[in-house]
Amino acid sequence: MEIGALGPLDVPAGPAGPPKQRAVLALLLCRANTAVPFHEVVEELWEHDPPASAAANIRQYVSGIKRLLPGVTRRGTGYLLTIDPRSLDVWWFQQGAEAARSLIADGELAAAIPVLDSALGLWRGPAVADVPAGPVLTGWRRALAEQRYVTCEDRAEAFLGLRAYDRAATQAHDLLALEPLRERAHLLLARARYGAGDVAGALAVLDTARRLLADELGLDPGDDLVALRQAILHREADPATLPPVRPQPATAQRRAPRQLPGEVSPFRGRAAQLAELDRLFRGTGSNRMVVVTLTGTAGVGKTTLALHWAHRVRGWFPDGQLYLNLRGFDPGGEPVDPAEALRTLLTALHVPAARIPATLDDRSALLRSTLTGTRTLLVLDNARDSDQVRPLLPGSPECLVVVTSRTALLGLVTAGAEPVRLEPVDPSEAADLLAARVGAERVAAEPGAVAEIARLSAYLPLTLAIVAAQAALSARQSLASLAASLGGLAASGGGSSSPGGLAAFSGGPSSPGGLAAFSGGEVDVRSVFSWSYRALGPDAARMFRLLGLHPGADVSVDAAAALASCPPKVAEDLLDELCAAALLHRTGSGRFATHDLLREYAAELAVSAAEPSAADSAALSVADDAGAAVARLYQHLLHTAYAAALAITTGRAPLDPPLEAPPGIPVTHLPGHAAASSWLEAEEATLLVVIDRAFAAGHDTLVWQLAWTLADHLDRRGRWDAWSRCAAAAADAARRSHAGPAVEADALRFLARARTQLGHPGAEEAYQRAMALFAEVGDLAGEARACLSYGRLLSAADRWAEAMVTDQRALHLMREAGHDRGVAAALNSVGWNHAQLGDYRSAIAFCTEAAELSEEVDHPMGLAAALDSLGYAHHHLGNHNEAVALYTRALQTYEQLGDRYYEAEVRTHLGDTHAAAGRPDEARAAWQSAWKILTALDHPDADELTARLTPPADDA
Repeated sequence: MEIGALGPLDVPAGPAGPPKQRAVLALLLCRANTAVPFHEVVEELWEHDPPASAAANIRQYVSGIKRLLPGVTRRGTGYLLTIDPRSLDVWWFQQGAEAARSLIADGELAAAIPVLDSALGLWRGPAVADVPAGPVLTGWRRALAEQRYVTCEDRAEAFLGLRAYDRAATQAHDLLALEPLRERAHLLLARARYGAGDVAGALAVLDTARRLLADELGLDPGDDLVALRQAILHREADPATLPPVRPQPATAQRRAPRQLPGEVSPFRGRAAQLAELDRLFRGTGSNRMVVVTLTGTAGVGKTTLALHWAHRVRGWFPDGQLYLNLRGFDPGGEPVDPAEALRTLLTALHVPAARIPATLDDRSALLRSTLTGTRTLLVLDNARDSDQVRPLLPGSPECLVVVTSRTALLGLVTAGAEPVRLEPVDPSEAADLLAARVGAERVAAEPGAVAEIARLSAYLPLTLAIVAAQAALSARQSLASLAASLGGLAASGGGSSSPGGLAAFSGGPSSPGGLAAFSGGEVDVRSVFSWSYRALGPDAARMFRLLGLHPGADVSVDAAAALASCPPKVAEDLLDELCAAALLHRTGSGRFATHDLLREYAAELAVSAAEPSAADSAALSVADDAGAAVARLYQHLLHTAYAAALAITTGRAPLDPPLEAPPGIPVTHLPGHAAASSWLEAEEATLLVVIDRAFAAGHDTLVWQLAWTLADHLDRRGRWDAWSRCAAAAADAARRSHAGPAVEADALRFLARARTQLGHPGAEEAYQRAMALFAEVGDLAGEARACLSYGRLLSAADRWAEAMVTDQRALHLMREAGHDRGVAAALNSVGWNHAQLGDYRSAIAFCTEAAELSEEVDHPMGLAAALDSLGYAHHHLGNHNEAVALYTRALQTYEQLGDRYYEAEVRTHLGDTHAAAGRPDEARAAWQSAWKILTALDHPDADELTARLTPPADDA
């Protein structure tokens, strides 16, 4: 049975059941192969007013769906539909649109048109048009429609590139009939009219666009509209030579970042603040940048409001929406350093790692330059103070910045930022928040209880959401009895913290605006937290406590399983139970996160010596459990990182002896390079914090082992500043713990490589020290690896004669050690040095031996490197056909290994050889392929291909 996802569901109305069952079916289909939480199903069907029979009704709907699609199963507290995505035409549409985009990027415009036609031909009307859509399906439908509009624009771009101006105009005109405010579509139509020779028509299109943007949105025309109008007015371009859409290395547009997290719960209230934000938004694009500060106490809903409003206006910021949690009051770690925050933002804007400067001021200047002329939205969440934020401001009047903080950020306000202060909600808004979760009828029936719950919750959206979640879970209990139990707990001091609370865990007092700010007054939010916590089952309560020990901003299922010493499936069920109680929420990446106040409360419970709940009386002391949980977490992170390190670097020698996870420690399964890289990226911040904490606590073995696992990941991502700190800590830890000279030497080798990349002094000294330490213990292979690394430093400085001496020593050491793969690598390095010094025949002799030895010992990476070097030498001897054959063999090997960077390097060399042999078309094709790979990797070497791919000015 085929089920369409772009038009009406291809399921007869009878078998698919009543409208709400069809809505559940559509929801499961649009989230196919992803678990849909129970609360989202409720929200989709009834939004703010679910009936008491909601759970029973949903079970009945799912049962009916299972008769149609047996792939529906329970997953935690929600449901999962497992289905072949190829049975959904939405999948075919998205695959086709992406394939066409790739063809356009390769300059294959004629081939892209039928692919676009096929993808767009799948549309038969609005998505799931015959289903009563609630908020979840409505959001999905809008996102899918946006994909359709972008694909239509891509089709018009392709026609422009083919000089099919009439067809481009028709496509753009049809799109504007549906979406008249799309600036890109107006640009496409104007370019098409101009290309067809209709100058007046092109100017009329641009005038219409300017008027619509001003009248409907209060916005001035963008730079692209202004520039095109000037070009047409001054006849600066010949209509016959409008450039085709193809990759242009110097100016190619990159995919704009879309980083806004999804909204966790339905938004209610804050009408006055939303109106003020709308007013400030209308000021963007004037002569100054708009910076809005959303400030207020913890739990007042700053992030919720910021994200809700950012989603409302994101469509007017086509160049990107950036989100960064600055962790200003994070109970588990330090605020994000501004230099590190800038690196994160620049990376999101596709600035290659090698181009990100080392200093704070230079990074700040680069961010301003990168965002100049763009319409970009920045949400800087949870800022510590003005000093943390100031370097992150773009400076461009077209950009909008929203900053949330518990402090007033007076430094920003004094400099012109617009302050919006959030206070606790008023009683009517509190009632609305409760009604959104427990139902309007239930709230209307007990207004006195609602007022008391709001008072005891300090009128904070965070605490109201927690109470509402408990009320929703206790549907048969009156709100009056819930208010009484909450009030009784507050009166008894049941929410107060013990002296051995967060301070004992973090080494300092609670952060300003944290739990301490709510203690001692009429209302203590700990009372609400404690009330909800005590309603948990014993295992979920223990899981909540232990999550307070996790140092990261979010947690994976496997990490939670390690903390709680339980199977991952059990851990996920417990996490879902905490989500149902509003003590936790799922992130878009399938991980789990919570509010800083709740993390602080969980941390207090985790290290408290007193049992907070009789339900936990069978457990060990909480403090003992905390210590064991942290040890398990660290072991999980270490051993999964170790597996990931071996997966991302083909042929990397394991530690000696290899690490083996202790029994009962979950190690995340990482099937291949991509999964390993994604895991390391998700856990990177947590791993860096663990290294810092382990070093401070004297866990030196863990420090140098974790630093070893992160080395290649940090190097590949250009995280050389973090790598330098890790390597320095590892070297110190190795010395301090007497781990041995070889361990220290390896850490120094990493430190030298990081310093080389950063341009910091001391790299040569670190290499010399590493080589001496390896020599001290007779580790010939280790000394040789250090020599080869040092040789790369010398080569990068064009000190080829010195590099030759160093690499020859590495070759001697590898041979003496009997390390065949190392011998092959050293032979290739010596041969490459000969080639750079102009002795191509000696280069061929050494590299041929390297290739033969690599084949003999089954070392494909070494073989590919040697073949590339041989191709380079034959190219410079004029043996072009031999060079092409060698490069082709090297390419095949790198493609099999999945090493994209070296594949691009060989393709560049191949293009050079074709060019020297007088084959310009083949040369351009090779360079084009290399440029595409390097651009996807955000590697600065892409710039070196610009001159090769850009035609001379007189040919333009």
